[in-house]
Amino acid sequence: MQKDWIKKIENQIEIEKTKIHKRDVKFYQTDQLIRIAKRLNDNEDSCKECKSLKSNIEDISTNLSAYINSIPTGRRELEKKQDEIVKHLKGQHQIYPVYYFVSLYTFLGMAAGTLLGLLISLFFSQDIFIYILIGGWFAGLAAGYFVGNKKDWQVRREHRLL
Repeated sequence: MQKDWIKKIENQIEIEKTKIHKRDVKFYQTDQLIRIAKRLNDNEDSCKECKSLKSNIEDISTNLSAYINSIPTGRRELEKKQDEIVKHLKGQHQIYPVYYFVSLYTFLGMAAGTLLGLLISLFFSQDIFIYILIGGWFAGLAAGYFVGNKKDWQVRREHRLL
């Protein structure tokens, strides 16, 4: 029964993808829907919320082209439903989207590096202010990227990626 459900979702998404422009298929990450469905299916026995979220996947897979090809409110509704499912998978099952930690830590690193560069530049002359600020930003960017990449590899090794 469970494999039949996945196969049904996959087939429905493939049919719907033919009705959508190729750039929209990539932009809205329609292939990720299949991976999300598999994760929900794997966890439905131990998680009631996963079982209830399967109805969202069924709705999305049946009406995917209508959501994407419609007015912006339809697209927002699609994104809202996807975000709800991904948020549940992250929070309850520690399953993360690809490059989640790289994005998160890079942003945090840039913010911290810029702040640190600003603080350090206050002790130096105005002539090199911008160079220290940019240096702090870049150091934060690099540190955040490497820490995030390490965390993403750890999640990938533990098979907790979407």
